[in-house]
Amino acid sequence: EHAVWESNGPMGAVRRAPGTLKVYYVVVGAFSAAYLAGAQITWGPGPLHISENDDLVNQQRLHDLLQRAYYSPHRPGGQHSLLQSIRAEVAEFRERAFQGTPALALAVSMAKYYFAWYQDGGSEMDTESVEDAANLMYASIQFSGCNRGDLSLEAFLQRMCNARWPFAVMLYSELGREFASRYL
Repeated sequence: EHAVWESNGPMGAVRRAPGTLKVYYVVVGAFSAAYLAGAQITWGPGPLHISENDDLVNQQRLHDLLQRAYYSPHRPGGQHSLLQSIRAEVAEFRERAFQGTPALALAVSMAKYYFAWYQDGGSEMDTESVEDAANLMYASIQFSGCNRGDLSLEAFLQRMCNARWPFAVMLYSELGREFASRYL
């Protein structure tokens, strides 16, 4: 079967496999081709797979790709046509984060923070997504060793622990505030 071409905008050509939500991005310009396919990213002139060790690199790569898709001009009638596909891709990466690739926890947590804070088409917090983002952020704290009391200040800063901990606290805090406003 051939892909269904959705658009050919500034981010490059966007295509969708027939009968699926999975979106494949072909980016022209800085990269010769970039595909997001089933939790496997290949970048640039040659394949560069998800890092098993460097969660900061994974976070940057996934964020850059999702940001290009999100800020593309695909908003007929004010509704973002790629949002469901973006969420489906994030869900696939989430599964990998919990099934043997903990170096994806930071990337998925931040993707949920940026792209899945609210329920579809509304202004109400998606509490399941925010809770998942908080749990993934804590998993990234554990993966990076930011929870170790013997970590030197230099290592603490290099591993971005100074950003991970406040994000975890903020995510859990906002989730608690949302629950309090709904149920108290």
